[in-house]
Formats: sequence, C-alpha cells, structure tokens
Amino acid sequence: MILIYDNPIAELEKDFARWNEVKKHGCCYDPFYCDGVNLNLIRGHIIAGKQQVKLYCAKKNIPLPEIYHRETPPEVDNNYMARPDEIRKAARLALSIYEADSNYQKLRQVVSVKDGNKKQKLQNVLGYVSNLRRAIEEDDLVYMRLHDRPKTYLKSFKSMLEELAEEDFQGQLSLFGVAP
Repeated sequence: MILIYDNPIAELEKDFARWNEVKKHGCCYDPFYCDGVNLNLIRGHIIAGKQQVKLYCAKKNIPLPEIYHRETPPEVDNNYMARPDEIRKAARLALSIYEADSNYQKLRQVVSVKDGNKKQKLQNVLGYVSNLRRAIEEDDLVYMRLHDRPKTYLKSFKSMLEELAEEDFQGQLSLFGVAP
C-alpha cells in the first residue's frame, strides 16, 4: 500500500470530524444523495485512513495515535437523512415564499415564448415550485433540502422575468380565451 497523504493522522481526524458533522447536520456538498450514502462513503474513508495511519506509523517507527483506536462509525441506512423535520419545515416555508413572490406570479402569466432556449429555461424555473410541491407531497427530503435557501430561487424568478419580452405575455385570442 502506498501512502496517499503526507499526514494521514490529520486526514483521519478530518474524516471523523466530517462523519460527525454529516450525521448531525446533513450533507451540503453532495445535495443529490441521502446523508446515509455520504456517511457510508466517509466511513469507507475512515477505514482506509486507518490503514494509512498504520502504514505511516510503521514507516516512521512511531506508536499508533489515539485516533487510530477510535471506534469506526457504524454503517448506516443509505436513506438516512439528518434533521428531517427541519428540512420539511424549511421546504413548506420556501414553497409559501415562492408562491407569494410577485416575480413568480408574473412568470405564471406567460402565455407564449417563441425562443426555444428561453422557453426551456422558463419551464425549469417554474418547475422549481411544482417540483418542490411534489417533493413535499412525496416526502422527498433530498429534493426538499435543495430549497433551504429560498433567496437563490427567488433570484432565478427575477432573472427569468428580466429575460422575457412583453410579447411573451400576449397570446392569440380564440373563442375560448387566450391560446397557448
């Protein structure tokens, strides 16, 4: 086995700290997976890190440090999510903020966008709200967690609105109202 780090003891300490952080607060750097998946990945890093520390200490002829003897964290259910109730509450709040946002309300009034790229972007931006609503209904904590900072999505509503032209809000009249 080849040494990967100059100081594998410090790396092992970081991995233990990171495992504890994700277990308690959840994972923000890998938002599309459940926290359990990331915890098990970090656990694998800890196991490999212990092997690195053992090799390092043997090579330096020094005793194994205390961190080496620390119990390896248990394997967790891949579907585990930290703070599920906080995530649910934040998602419901974000949804209410989005639905009340004047820019979002105006985007919902768009009738026809001729530019294909702009049309796709509009669908994506409007999808933030409909997808969040679906995630709340289905208790999809991973997707709901993406909305813990509503300001980012509010900026998207505003930015999309600024890209639209007046004709995007006007459609052809038909016998049944405005045609899409």
